[in-house]
Amino acid sequence: FMERTADWFVRDLHGDAHSKNFFVDGAQISLFDAIEFNDELRVQDIAYEISALAMDLEFNGLEKLSKLYRDEYLRLSNDDNAKKLFPVYMFYWAVVRGEVDLEKSVKTNNRGSRLIAEKYFKLGEKYFNMF
Repeated sequence: FMERTADWFVRDLHGDAHSKNFFVDGAQISLFDAIEFNDELRVQDIAYEISALAMDLEFNGLEKLSKLYRDEYLRLSNDDNAKKLFPVYMFYWAVVRGEVDLEKSVKTNNRGSRLIAEKYFKLGEKYFNMF
């Protein structure tokens, strides 16, 4: 992490990039709902932020778009280590999102939230098996 910081791969970013935080209007893309209130959650490894959206795309059935997104980042950034980090960070994001929906299902007895949590955990298992 210190090496990635020195190499400028740790930055002040959005902190919660997923498809529900993007608005597309023609060629204009706007990202909203950043974590302005907490530097520790917002200042992150770029690969971590890329992984959040990549995992979200896969969760929503857009595996090819997720791969294209990661591949374009690798091509444009010369961040050779990010490819190794993506499965780790994507695992983390899948587990976090799964925990949120599992907690929601317990508090509200919502079967739909439980099924969403299970889908996140299954995706997390896929990423875990990649490292």
